[in-house]
Amino acid sequence: MDGSSLDTKRTWLTELRKRSRLTQQGLATVVGVCRLQVIRWENGSRTPRRDMVYGPLAAALGSEVVLRFEAEWRTRAAERMVG
Repeated sequence: MDGSSLDTKRTWLTELRKRSRLTQQGLATVVGVCRLQVIRWENGSRTPRRDMVYGPLAAALGSEVVLRFEAEWRTRAAERMVG
């Protein structure tokens, strides 16, 4: 990202994963992606598709993951409208 107000490193996602007692590989296996994809989500270099958030990620990590990504998407949309 370009220095916006968003926390590019999603520590909250890492915390949710750990709270669910999953390793990066474990989460990757549960949601059907490779471990590198989970790493990218956590470090903020990639964002999962909405169907991934609402489906497998929500099932694996709970509804908080949906709320967090929805907030991130709203913030990004607002930033695009302003700048």
